[in-house]
Amino acid sequence: MKHTKKLVSLLLTFVMVMSLTNSFVAKAATTITVTLRVEQDDASVITPVTVTLTEEDQKDFGIGLPTDKLTPLHALAKYFTEKKGATDETLSKYIIASPSEYGLYLTGISADGNSSGNPSTNAQSDVYWSYTVNNVYASVSMDSYELKDKDSVVIYGLWSPWPAEEETLYTSFDKVVYEAETNQTVTVTLTGYGAKYDENFNSVPFSKAIEGATVMAAEYNETTTSVVSGSAIQVATTDAKGNASFTFKEAKSYVLSAYKKAKDGSHYVISRPYALVHVSKPNYVTDCPTINDGTPNTSVAKKPAKVKKVKARVKKSKKTKKTIIISWKKVKNATGYRVYISKKQKKNFKKVATTKKTKVTLKRKKGTYFIKVRAYKKNGTKNLFGSYSKVIKLKVK
Repeated sequence: MKHTKKLVSLLLTFVMVMSLTNSFVAKAATTITVTLRVEQDDASVITPVTVTLTEEDQKDFGIGLPTDKLTPLHALAKYFTEKKGATDETLSKYIIASPSEYGLYLTGISADGNSSGNPSTNAQSDVYWSYTVNNVYASVSMDSYELKDKDSVVIYGLWSPWPAEEETLYTSFDKVVYEAETNQTVTVTLTGYGAKYDENFNSVPFSKAIEGATVMAAEYNETTTSVVSGSAIQVATTDAKGNASFTFKEAKSYVLSAYKKAKDGSHYVISRPYALVHVSKPNYVTDCPTINDGTPNTSVAKKPAKVKKVKARVKKSKKTKKTIIISWKKVKNATGYRVYISKKQKKNFKKVATTKKTKVTLKRKKGTYFIKVRAYKKNGTKNLFGSYSKVIKLKVK
C-alpha cells in the first residue's frame, strides 16, 4: 500500500512538472520584429513601419501563405490586417498573388484594397514586384524566405524590359538617417544593386553608383512621410559617383527619395530609395546670460571638435595592476577632456579621468578594455561637450 501511494505521488509530481513545462513553452513562443517598406516605381505604398510577428501569424491569411514559417508576405499581411482592417476574407484585395511552380507570384499591392495594385502607373506587364532583405536581393519567392528578428524588408515595383534594353536596379542611399545642422551641406550617395550571370549561369552580384538620378527632399511630419515630385522642396541630380547635395535652412526633419526614368520617358529604371535627414540648429550657446549691467551677452561659445588619434599602451611591469597611458591629439575650443573606459565595446562606459592635458596615466588589472575620449568647453556653470572619439581597444596582459 505504501509503495502504491508513493508511486501515485511520483506520478502526480511528474504530471505537475510536465504541466508547468508545457505552460512555459507556450509562453516562450517565437516573436520577431521586422521593418517593412513598400515602394512603387513612382510612389511609396508603405513608408518604413515596424511589424511584430508571432507564431500565431504562421497562417495562410486567406491567400495561401505557408503555415510553417514567417515570410515577407506574412509581414505585409500582418500590416494590412492591423493598419487597414483587412481580414482573411478581404486580404486578397490588398495582396494580389497567384500560385506558381516557384511559390506565390505577387502581381499587385493595393494600399486601400480598391485598386489593381499594379506596380506601374502604366499598368505594363513588364513591371514586376520584387524584394530585398537587409538590402540584399533575395533569390526565392516572397512566401519562401524565412524572416529573422530585426530583418529589414523592402518590397518594390520595377520595370524589367525584355529583351533587356536598359539596366534596371534596386537602389538605396548610403545611410538610413543623416544628421546635419542648418545651412550645412548634406551629401547623399545613391547606389544601385543587381546581378549578372557567368558562363555557368551562376548569379554574380554587383553594385554601381547611380548617375543622373533626381533626388527629392520634402519636410517630414506625421502626415508627410514620403516625397513625390509635387511635394519636393528641393531637388538635386546625382553625379558620376552617385552623389547629390542639399542645404537646409530650417531645423526640421526631411524625407528623401529618388527616381530615374528610362529612355521612353515613362518607365523608371531604379527602385525608389528612402532616407531621413534630421537637421538641428548649430550647438551655440551664450557664455553668460548677462553682462554686469544686465545687458544680454551676445558672445557665443561653440562646442569643441571631435577628439581624434586616441592611442593607448601598457607600461611594462611585474605588478598585478599595470600602468596604462592614454593619449590623443589636441582639439580646438576645448577647456579639457574626459576619458571613458568599459569592458564592453558599445556600452557601460564610465568616466575615469578629467584632464586639461592630452594624456592620462591610469592603473588597470589584466583584461580587455575599450576607451573613448571627448573634449569639453567650460560654458558659465555648465560644460559644452564635443563628440566622442572612435572607440579603441586595449589588452592588459
